[in-house]
Amino acid sequence: MGLRSLAALLVPPVFVSIARTGRRVIRREPPPWEYAPEGWEHSSGWADDRDVARVAERYRSKLPAFQAAIEGARPIGVPTSPARGVTPTVADQNIILEFGYALGLAGWSRDRVTVLDWGGGVGFLSFVAAELTPQLAIEYHVKELSGIAAAGRDLVPGVRFWDDETCLNERYDLILASNSLQYVEDWRSVLGRFGQSASGGYVLLQHVPVARHGSSFTVRQRAYGSAFTSWVFGRDDLLTAASSADLVLVREFLESLRGSVAGAPSDWESRGFLFRAADRSPGG
Repeated sequence: MGLRSLAALLVPPVFVSIARTGRRVIRREPPPWEYAPEGWEHSSGWADDRDVARVAERYRSKLPAFQAAIEGARPIGVPTSPARGVTPTVADQNIILEFGYALGLAGWSRDRVTVLDWGGGVGFLSFVAAELTPQLAIEYHVKELSGIAAAGRDLVPGVRFWDDETCLNERYDLILASNSLQYVEDWRSVLGRFGQSASGGYVLLQHVPVARHGSSFTVRQRAYGSAFTSWVFGRDDLLTAASSADLVLVREFLESLRGSVAGAPSDWESRGFLFRAADRSPGG
């Protein structure tokens, strides 16, 4: 399973220029994004170890500039993707403030919280969390691909890195999955495990591609000789699965990304969803 760091660096953008589209037609190249009604049947999975190593090196190079960019009173909306620089944007600020809101609720009336960042790269958001909530002691965990997790252990020793799903045997006050749940074939099962691991806490889903109408469907993205399958979620499908996982919707967030895939049942837009575990009282 690939997570958001690889998606951000390796997957072509949804919107392709007219010139690139013209070249693709002339060369008869397959489109970078296409509707995939057969689901995961023909997916070859994520990139090889060389691509993972390249992502890890991008993180390594960006880390000092990222830390400097978010210090003090500077704008907090700095991209966490290894493929982008450190210029703040309104869209990135919106995403980070969603995280800050969720973190504030998770830490309400507490001195210490535990966070699992599912697909969190080398832990850039651990620095953001410390800037946003300096009064909290934060035990930060990241689930990532093994090569990126290894780089994270070297670069950010204050974060605990996991490269398998045994991280979900632990309990967390907040679980974050940003631009990652859609790359899991059995996402309902993973969301169910989020509900169990966040017993007494919160789950925040960000960069969630949601169909503007209708049910969930799959799309295929191509890069570096691999085909990456991912979901566009039907909103009702997602909320029903969350309810089955004993997660209660606290707040839905509008995000700035939107697009379409030729032949797909619907256009999509990116949204965020904050849930609390059913056994946690609102604001508690």
